[in-house]
Amino acid sequence: MRSRIVRLIAAKELLDTLRDRRTLFVALVLPLLLYPALLLGLTQIVGMTKKNLADERQRILLDCEGGWEELAVLLREVHLEPVADAELALELREQLRTHREEENDATLGKLREGLEKGRVQVALLCAQDFRERMSSHQPAGASLLFDPTDDPSRAAHGKVRSALDRFTEARRAELHQRYPGEEQRLRFAEEPVERDVVPVATSGQRGAYNFAPMLGLLIVIMALTGAFYPAVDLAAGEKERGTMETVLVAPVTRTEIVIGKFFTVWIIAVVTALLNLSVMGLTFSKLAGMLGDGRIAFHVPLSAMLAVTTILIPTSALFAAISLALSSFATSYKEGQHYLSPVILVAMPLAMVGLLPNVEITYGLALVPIANVVLLVKAMLLGNAAIGPGLVATLATAVYAGIAIAATVSIFKRESVLFR
Repeated sequence: MRSRIVRLIAAKELLDTLRDRRTLFVALVLPLLLYPALLLGLTQIVGMTKKNLADERQRILLDCEGGWEELAVLLREVHLEPVADAELALELREQLRTHREEENDATLGKLREGLEKGRVQVALLCAQDFRERMSSHQPAGASLLFDPTDDPSRAAHGKVRSALDRFTEARRAELHQRYPGEEQRLRFAEEPVERDVVPVATSGQRGAYNFAPMLGLLIVIMALTGAFYPAVDLAAGEKERGTMETVLVAPVTRTEIVIGKFFTVWIIAVVTALLNLSVMGLTFSKLAGMLGDGRIAFHVPLSAMLAVTTILIPTSALFAAISLALSSFATSYKEGQHYLSPVILVAMPLAMVGLLPNVEITYGLALVPIANVVLLVKAMLLGNAAIGPGLVATLATAVYAGIAIAATVSIFKRESVLFR
C-alpha cells in the first residue's frame, strides 16, 4: 500500500466534502449551535420544575395524637398542608395491616387508591401509643405512605423526612439540655420517631415510572429515522439515479406521485415504530427483572398498545411528510442524509418532555406534536386515565400531518426544487 496515494485520495475526499457548504453547515455548524442551547434549555426547565415542586404545597394526611401541633407547624414550614380525615386514616390503617400480612401488589394498589381517594400526596400515620411513648421518652412508631411513581408525592415524601429530621433535632436539643446525665432519655433523643416508610406502588407501576419515558423517546426516534431514510431514497435517491424525470413525464399528476411516495414511507415508518415498541417492551421487561430483584416489573398492556398504536399512525404520517419534503431539496442521497441532523435536533427536545418531572399529558400538551406521543405512552403505562387528551393528541397530529402532506405536494410542484 502506497501511503502517498492514500494521502492524496483522503485530501481529495476531504476537499470535496468541505466544498459543499450546505452539508458542512448542517453537519458541523448547526450541531455546535443547537446542542449547547438544547442542553442548557433542558437544564433550566428541569431546575424550574423541581423548584416548582419544592414551592408547591402538597397535601399530607396527618393522623397523630401526640405532638400534632408541633408536627403540623414543622410540616407547614416545609410547604406541606396537613389535613385530618379520621375515616380515611382508619381505612389506610386497615389496608396497611392487610399489606403487612400479605405483602403483594394488590394490597399496595389499594393503599395507592386510598391516597388518590383522599386527594393527598402522602400520609403520616402515628402508632396508637404515640402519645404515651413520647411522654415516657421512648421511641414511637409512625408509618409514612407515599407513591414513588408520582413526582408530587415523591417531593412531599422528601419534605416529610425534612420535617421529621427537624422534629428529631428539636427533641434532641431539648432533652440534652434538660437531662444531660440520663442515658435512657438521651438514647431516645437520637431517634424519637421510628419511621416505617411504605412506598405504595406496585412492581408494574415502578417499572412503568422508570422505563415508560425512555420507551416513548425511543419509539419517536425510531419512527423518525424509519421514515427519513426511505424518504431520502425516494426523493434525493431518485434524483441521483436520474429516474425522477422518467416519473415526471409519466401520465400522472405531481399530487399522485407525492401521495404514492408518502404511503410507502408512511407504512415503513409505522412498521418500524411498532416493531421497536414490541422489541423494546420485551427488552425493558427483561431488564426490569434483572435490575429490580422482583420489586420492579415492566410490561405493555394491550390497552396501552392500542392507544399508542392509534397515535403512532398520524405521528408516522407527519414524519413521513416532513421527511419527504426535506429530501426533495437534496440533490443526492448523501446530501439528504445530512438533513436528518436538524430534524432530530428539533424532535429531541419535544421527545424528552416525558423525562421531565411532574409533566403529564394535558389538553394543552396534547396539541404539541411528538411530546404528546411520549406523554401518552407514559400515562398509559402508568395506568393513568388519558382518554380525552389522547383523542385530542391523535386529532391534532392528524391535522399537522395533513398540513405537512399539502406542503410536500406544493414543494414537488416547484421545478426549481426538483431540478436544482
